[in-house]
Formats: sequence, C-alpha cells, structure tokens
Amino acid sequence: MSAQTTESVFGQVAGLICENFDRSEEEITLDSDFAADFGCDSLDQVEFMMAVEEQFGITVSDEDAEKIRTVRQAVEAIQLAAAQGKRP
Repeated sequence: MSAQTTESVFGQVAGLICENFDRSEEEITLDSDFAADFGCDSLDQVEFMMAVEEQFGITVSDEDAEKIRTVRQAVEAIQLAAAQGKRP
C-alpha cells in the first residue's frame, strides 16, 4: 500500500466500521472509542482488525492490535504497518 493520508485511511476505516458495527459515517470520528461508542467487545475488535488487514493488505501484530482503543489508534496502526511494509 502506498502512503495514504490520515483522511484517506480514516475514510476506509469508517467504511469498515459502518459495515461491521452497523453505524453511520456521521457517528464516526477519529476519537471514537470502539468499546464505549460502538459497543465492541474483544472478539469484535479481533474480527475488525482482520477486516482491516484484508482491506489494507497489511499485518498488525496481536500485541499492537490489543492496544487499539480508538479509531485514531487504528488509523495510526494501519499507517505504521504500511510504512514498515508489514504484509501478510
């Protein structure tokens, strides 16, 4: 994946959130919390990160994925994995 802007990555992540958690894009901000705002449990987050990895063609370590609480953290993890060339 070539370097993408935060806005571009956010747009794709928001689309995945809409699909996976039945939310509208208007409800999603960079500061949205997966548990508090979307009602995600740990299994939901694992499934979401799998969708992220597939969408972006990257791999996010389990250790890094466990630290993701907000949409902003997810976007940053995606950008970091892409920049480091972490492919499946």
